[in-house]
Amino acid sequence: MARFRKLHGTTFVLLALTSAFELVHLCGQYLFLYVALSGQNFIDYQLAVQICAPSLFAVQLISPTMLFIGIDRLISVTFVNL
Repeated sequence: MARFRKLHGTTFVLLALTSAFELVHLCGQYLFLYVALSGQNFIDYQLAVQICAPSLFAVQLISPTMLFIGIDRLISVTFVNL
């Protein structure tokens, strides 16, 4: 187990969070598939919000986590000797 301790750094946690948010965001695309395959032109607003809310929440969290990954990598490259 000692050789896997390097995988618990902040970069790996941020990458895992970004991947999880991307997966949740991808699930929101099934609304469009549902509407296209069902043949309905319109669906209820409440149903659309219930399906898209987690996806929209995840989209709002993807950009900050990518920003924090960039800042973390910049700090690790800039201050190599610390």
